[in-house]
Amino acid sequence: YKSGKVTWFNIVCIFNIIGFSIVVPYQVWRSYRVIASDEDSAANNIGLIDILSSPTGINYFKIHLVRELCIENAMFWEDVTAWKKSFHNATVPTSSRREAFLQIFRIYIDRGATLEINIPFEAYERVRYAIMNTDETYVVPENVFDECLSHVVNLMATNSYPRFKETSLYKTYVHTVIGGVGKHSDSITNFDHSL
Repeated sequence: YKSGKVTWFNIVCIFNIIGFSIVVPYQVWRSYRVIASDEDSAANNIGLIDILSSPTGINYFKIHLVRELCIENAMFWEDVTAWKKSFHNATVPTSSRREAFLQIFRIYIDRGATLEINIPFEAYERVRYAIMNTDETYVVPENVFDECLSHVVNLMATNSYPRFKETSLYKTYVHTVIGGVGKHSDSITNFDHSL
């Protein structure tokens, strides 16, 4: 500078300073966007069945369903899933399975039931027909609730679940699962519902 001339060395130093002050913050900002998009894509890969199958997930989802006044759907899914698992447990007697079948019908399917689920009339009639055949010798088929269960899961998948994905409950659940914190049901009060 003493001679008043700008040398190549000065130009390179100035461009390095300007470049460094622009490029480094941009790279840092971009790296945070990649982390956020990885979390978003992982969150988008969590489906309704994943939520229902997770003790923590179903508890968060139940809180949402209570707020939407449709908790009966998740409770029906839980009870029918447990009932279907009893078919694979040799220690559960047929009479207990039959009684649980009748109880599920009375609680969720019968007209005017305490927690009546929204199912088509035809599905109701098929289950009611199985009720008419329920005597001491009748073995209730494992698939008797399949149509009702399919309809309830479809209702949750198309109505409640998309709204659940917009809530802070879902965001907390995703953060918990993706962050690896508390993959067990101890991260939220366990709302155990059994027959």
